[in-house]
Amino acid sequence: MTLKAIIFDVDGTLAESEVVHREAFNRAFSEFGLPTNWDEKAYIATHLKTAGGFERLVVASKSDLGLNGVDLLALHRRKNEIYVEMVGGGGLVMKRGVKRLITEAKESGIKVAVATTTSFDNVSALITSNFSLDVYDVVDFVGAGDVVEVKKPSPLVYEYVLDGLGINASDGLAIEDSDNGIISATSAELPTLVVQSRFSPIEKNHKVAGYVKDLGDDGDRKLVNVGPHLGGVVTLEFLKEVQSKGNVFRI
Repeated sequence: MTLKAIIFDVDGTLAESEVVHREAFNRAFSEFGLPTNWDEKAYIATHLKTAGGFERLVVASKSDLGLNGVDLLALHRRKNEIYVEMVGGGGLVMKRGVKRLITEAKESGIKVAVATTTSFDNVSALITSNFSLDVYDVVDFVGAGDVVEVKKPSPLVYEYVLDGLGINASDGLAIEDSDNGIISATSAELPTLVVQSRFSPIEKNHKVAGYVKDLGDDGDRKLVNVGPHLGGVVTLEFLKEVQSKGNVFRI
């Protein structure tokens, strides 16, 4: 197996973007004159269990009387506009090591892609604001939440990206942070490296290719929880080793 592509999830993986998503939801609720306000504890414990922002609103509306009769599509559209405005204004930086690894991969001829439940506009805002480049000058392919009928934990978005890249699952590596994302990637038979996120506690058992606290920008932290030996930061060579071993480690 040769590493031909690295496929990143977005929220919790490229950036701790859920903090901005939550604020965007709350600003949208306020603009619509709604009493709903999602605090961080409830957002992590309840709302993030549902993949996709619109789907999150649909599920919440079943128990939140304040959302009854609301045009959820319009509410979600405004929430995304607020998110793009916040991110485009420099309100969100990528996690440690992400920009370094994307740059190294591209320089080495390894494709970089995105597979996410969030919208293309949200992906574009994050990448453009951090790289000061068009999204397709940074990544080779984007599988966003609006291109598949069923979102994670379905494997459809990863299958869509693999088809778009023209590679087999065994030649790719997914980088994920959540239960839904891990199930999605591994169900698509992709070797999967898990990166810890404070918004996505891992609550289910999984077999993955590795689990790290973060990708790192220095060698002064013990980053690996499970997986091949790592002496310092996550490097391209480490990703190749993780990918070659496949999903053999239990977390």
